[in-house]
Amino acid sequence: MFLDISKLEVETVRHEYTFTPAEVGFDYKGYELADAFSLNVEVTKNSRQEVLIKGTITGPVRVFCDRCLEPFVLAINPSFQIAMIPARTAGDETEDEIEADRLDENVYTDPRISLTDLMTEQIILNLPAKMLCQQECQGLCARCGANLNQGECACTAAESDPRWMLLREMKKRMK
Repeated sequence: MFLDISKLEVETVRHEYTFTPAEVGFDYKGYELADAFSLNVEVTKNSRQEVLIKGTITGPVRVFCDRCLEPFVLAINPSFQIAMIPARTAGDETEDEIEADRLDENVYTDPRISLTDLMTEQIILNLPAKMLCQQECQGLCARCGANLNQGECACTAAESDPRWMLLREMKKRMK
């Protein structure tokens, strides 16, 4: 689905969209959209063809826990604001230094903005850096790989990582 800037009047309009997972085609780190997503946007266009898009996205994403590797559904509801300015005309090509207050602006050449691309970008940008199924997730046993959230593993406490054997022997000799 596209938002055509050239067909917008100089005003503010509001749109509500609902996207199914099949329509979005979300593909990021094996994550997938768990259900439909809603996109609410407020689009403001001025006389210089500059566009400001403000909105929210709401929906569930199926992700994997970074500690126990189990899948879980993460509900997200980010707000965003994107400024779009038209590209310069061909006769006005000079290199300018970008001012710090204009770093959040996007330049467009095609007046059609893909709403699915915009939504996918905002979902990815608003995913947490560390995915945890629960704050107290115990993760996996380093020895046998058992999920410690489901109970104790079969490893005995006396068993230890063989990579540390040389250091244990050095410790015994130093005593």
